[in-house]
Amino acid sequence: MSVRNRLLMMCGLALTVAGAVGFFFYARIVQRANELDHLNVARAFAEQIVQTRYWLAEHSGVYVRKRPGVETNPFLQGIPGVRPDIVDSSGNTYTLRNPAAVTRELSQLAARSTGYRFRVTSLRPLNPANAPDPFEEQALRQFEAGQNEAWHRERTDGGEVYRYVLALRTEQGCLHCHAAQGYRVGDVRGGLSLTMPAHAAIGPSLQTIALSWLAGVSACLLALFLAMRRSVIEPIEALKRASARIAGGDYEEPVPWRTDDELGDLARSMDTMRERIRAATTHLEETVRTRTAELEQRTADLDAFAHMVAHDLKSPLSGVTGLARLLEVQHGTRLGEDGRALAQAISASGRKMRDIIDELLLLASLRKDQVKLVPLDMQAIVESTLERLAPSLRESGAEVQRPESWPAALGHGQWVEEVWCNYLSNAVKYGGRPPRIALGGSRVTEGQVRFWVADNGPGLTQEEQRTAFEPFTRFGRRSEEGQGLGLSIVANIVDKLGGEVAVSSDPSEGTVFSFTLPAAEPSSPQPSLAPQPSAPDSAQPT
Repeated sequence: MSVRNRLLMMCGLALTVAGAVGFFFYARIVQRANELDHLNVARAFAEQIVQTRYWLAEHSGVYVRKRPGVETNPFLQGIPGVRPDIVDSSGNTYTLRNPAAVTRELSQLAARSTGYRFRVTSLRPLNPANAPDPFEEQALRQFEAGQNEAWHRERTDGGEVYRYVLALRTEQGCLHCHAAQGYRVGDVRGGLSLTMPAHAAIGPSLQTIALSWLAGVSACLLALFLAMRRSVIEPIEALKRASARIAGGDYEEPVPWRTDDELGDLARSMDTMRERIRAATTHLEETVRTRTAELEQRTADLDAFAHMVAHDLKSPLSGVTGLARLLEVQHGTRLGEDGRALAQAISASGRKMRDIIDELLLLASLRKDQVKLVPLDMQAIVESTLERLAPSLRESGAEVQRPESWPAALGHGQWVEEVWCNYLSNAVKYGGRPPRIALGGSRVTEGQVRFWVADNGPGLTQEEQRTAFEPFTRFGRRSEEGQGLGLSIVANIVDKLGGEVAVSSDPSEGTVFSFTLPAAEPSSPQPSLAPQPSAPDSAQPT
């Protein structure tokens, strides 16, 4: 995750947590305000009803004309001093409505128009319909303990309601109906129970608060993002682009900075570093160009000197070996056995020195020559190699087995012939007696072909296999000829051609030397030795 995203996530998380905590406390405050609104409305409503009841109690109730639906209150009958019904001079009958009955009828009227319901309840009611429910009973018992009001929210089938109960204490006018129950002035007679819809309270709902909070947090997040993008994110991204340019080697464009804070200090430090790297790189490139030119000149001089020395050495060397051979042929009888041996030693040493010169020249040419890989006629290359080695093959009595066809490969004809020549000459020298040599080739991967030379010799140790292709490596007592350069030259040739060399050996089965070359495509033209643009001087196998 990028620094920008992490920074925005942390700031957003902090703002969200702070907003959530703020929303929680604000919601509690609003909820408390709503509760207080409900309570104040309930208190005011209940106070109006209580005042109405007090007025009715002071006047011992009120008589209303009887008609269908307005019947005599049966609970007033038998109370001393109370006349439930009266008749006027015109013969009209009126029935008494005490405060409880008036409260009940007003509640029915209010419930139809406003949804408010209220009634008088008591632990000792005259009318069983005024018996308390569990909440009212709990409130009435609290009133007897000295509390004056009780309220709570309650969820019903019709929705959430707010319930309020106010203690009703016995007044003098109440004794007209309730003295017989043993009440005295000041006693808790019962309670006025009020039920009202909870949504009737004034103040915002939690949904409104949540939407307001969400809008506020979103606005704050947007403002925070814009501010951070301008002051933090954009400078960091500019530094990121500048560091990528510097890492890619572009030291020309300055590192931009536009603030004087820590990011500005970092940008200025990075720009100073860029300038120093640019200066050091320029100096280093100039030094490398100078040293490279000097090295190329020295290499060219060294190559010219090597070829001159080789030519100057090979000319008198040919004369020495030729004279030694002539001395052996023409004056052999006069030299005696010891003299002829010395002449042969001179000739052998001359040939060995010529081989060393040729190997060094070939190794030098591998370093500088660049060749184009072309399809090879491996059959012709192998035949040419066997022809070069025919004398040593006849002398050793070697038997060489080779396939009738070869897989198509790419390479440089003369160099590949040197590889075969070196592998075959080693097989003749270090193979069995007489040598039994097998040649072969096969396609090992989609793009590589493997060729090998297997002999029936005593094999190589693990240490000899590990160092076989290192320069000047000689295989102990069995290496009586050569200077140990042949296999290292083979490794250089094959590497230059895009392949690899390898050796495997088993004391009971002999040794297998192999090399790989790039495979030729099936559509490649007919293989041939092809012209070799810069063929190295021929080298004898070791």
